[in-house]
Amino acid sequence: MRFMAALTSLHLRDNKVGEEGGKALAEALRVNAVLTSIDLAFNSIGPEGGKAVAAALLVNAVLIECNVRSNRLDSESAKALATVATEKRIMLFGITHNQTEADFSSQQLGPVDAILIASDLRVSAALTACTLIKNKLDVESANMLAKIGTEKRIMLSDIKHDQTEASFRGQGLQPADGMLIASDLRVSAALTNLSVARNAIGPEGAKAFADALQVNAVLTNLNLEKTGLDAKAGKALASALEVNAVLTSLDLSDNRLTGDYPFTDQSAVITIAEALRVNAVLTTLNLYDNEIGPEGGKALAEALRVNAVLTSIDLAFNSIGPEGGKAVAAALLVNAVLKKCDVSDNLMNEEAEAVLQEAVKGREGFELLV
Repeated sequence: MRFMAALTSLHLRDNKVGEEGGKALAEALRVNAVLTSIDLAFNSIGPEGGKAVAAALLVNAVLIECNVRSNRLDSESAKALATVATEKRIMLFGITHNQTEADFSSQQLGPVDAILIASDLRVSAALTACTLIKNKLDVESANMLAKIGTEKRIMLSDIKHDQTEASFRGQGLQPADGMLIASDLRVSAALTNLSVARNAIGPEGAKAFADALQVNAVLTNLNLEKTGLDAKAGKALASALEVNAVLTSLDLSDNRLTGDYPFTDQSAVITIAEALRVNAVLTTLNLYDNEIGPEGGKALAEALRVNAVLTSIDLAFNSIGPEGGKAVAAALLVNAVLKKCDVSDNLMNEEAEAVLQEAVKGREGFELLV
């Protein structure tokens, strides 16, 4: 099969050409010298057809767009295509060279698709946004895309470059989505308020957020409520708090910063407490329902003794018990900036509650919840 001399663009999308058809088209592409764009998407050319097309692209000197999306490729054939396409500046996923934005959200894309898209992100000189959230990417493919997005300043999660607020609350996001959003945090120079609350971004997504907070210089409010954080994620976020100089509000409520039952890993809470000793900007911290226990309560209380900026802390539903309650009370006696402290539902006794109330007695405008 050969292409007409005047034909520069050919659309064969969704024609079920199959593996043999893919190989035949690849042979034609080897010698064709005029076709600059071909759309082979949704044709089930399979791994062998994909490899044949990759071999053809290696010798073809004119193609700039070859859409091979949704062709039942495997990772090997996708990588073969991506290697050639990146080297020869050929787009593989239906994005044109002059396109500035693309939206592939909620399209069931997986790791193999990510290989092809990654090649397009590397090749494009025009893309500023390529939305990829709510797909079936894994952590490895999301990490690959995030690295390219950060390097090339391409937004990956539907956040615009000039957007100042974004909420993904309760949208069924997974760890890969968290990693893509975190990449956007590295790129954005405008976003100040972000919520990913009630999504299963898990430790991997949270670690990506922590890494982004190490370099982000604009985000002031971050909500990670009920996002599946564990002790490791908590420690990563604490490390970010030690160096971040702009975040003023952080919500870590309804997670499990002390690990799984029986919630004995206090390392994250202790690390967060240490961060509060040096952080000079965070004014609001929500640790509601993290099972931090008495030791966690005491560690945070020690931090409150020296912290000079935090004005609100929520420690409710944390089982800090009488010992934790008394430690917080002792901290409130010397802390002069805190205006609100919620220690309700913490398995404290009447004595601890009385000590707490006495500690803030006479402090005008102070809100204590026990």
